Amino acid sequence: MKNLKVISVGPVIKLVGPERLMTSTLYSEASFDCEAEASPTPSYQWLQKVQDMENTVLVRSNDARLHIRNVSYHHQGDYICRVWNYIGGSERSVQSEPVSLQVVG
Repeated sequence: MKNLKVISVGPVIKLVGPERLMTSTLYSEASFDCEAEASPTPSYQWLQKVQDMENTVLVRSNDARLHIRNVSYHHQGDYICRVWNYIGGSERSVQSEPVSLQVVG
């Protein structure tokens, strides 16, 4: 039996969506998905950039999928998927292009 060498690869985001711009009705549901490839298996975070004086960033999910059950106006804005893993003790991370959520109603 041959020795198999495990190849370590930093994360590469394959898909973010379902669309770059989503519109959701007030009090309805909205979901975003992030798909990445990496070895070892990556960790995920969904971040929301809040348009305020301090440019606050909120962690909305620690999973590949962000699901908002009761959309309100404070959910409106840009969302970024952050994906990372560790190779040789150092973190390798990437961020997606922003996905925007508009709230109507």
